[in-house]
Amino acid sequence: MNDEHHTENLRLLEAVLFATKEPLGERKLANYFNEEIDLKALLKTLQEEYAPKGINLVRRGNAWAFRKSR
Repeated sequence: MNDEHHTENLRLLEAVLFATKEPLGERKLANYFNEEIDLKALLKTLQEEYAPKGINLVRRGNAWAFRKSR
């Protein structure tokens, strides 16, 4: 996957997670992508990007959501 495509997938994942009120499971998140992607790698990248910003991407069971840092 090229860098531009990776960035597009990352921004799509970010937008979906910010737009939802409830945490989303990995299966539901995968439905937003047309191709086989490494969803776990994208989630890890978002966690790392947001960690210093006061917003955390957290996993509860198999569901993911952004939450404010305490």
